[in-house]
Amino acid sequence: MSKVNLLNWRRKKLIQRTRRVIVAGILLIGLLGISTYITFLYHQTQIGDLRMTNALSQELAKTLVQRIHQQQSLLEQIDFQNVERKRIEQVQHELATYSFFFNG
Repeated sequence: MSKVNLLNWRRKKLIQRTRRVIVAGILLIGLLGISTYITFLYHQTQIGDLRMTNALSQELAKTLVQRIHQQQSLLEQIDFQNVERKRIEQVQHELATYSFFFNG
């Protein structure tokens, strides 16, 4: 019976498996780093878009506040004019009453 030394063969297989695991780990870490970087860039773009939307919303809010103040001012003017119109109508009614008594 001849003796076959399998120890060298096992060592070679172990070294091959170890290399495969190390290469797979390096590839996995590389892919993880690339995907993290891409995700970071995507979120930076989203943050930029949100900041632009926020700035536009603030400008729109300022414009709306100004217009609301203008409308409130106009409504106050209308209320004042309605009060003045009622006073004028009351004076006209009184004048018509006086003229009826004096002319009549």
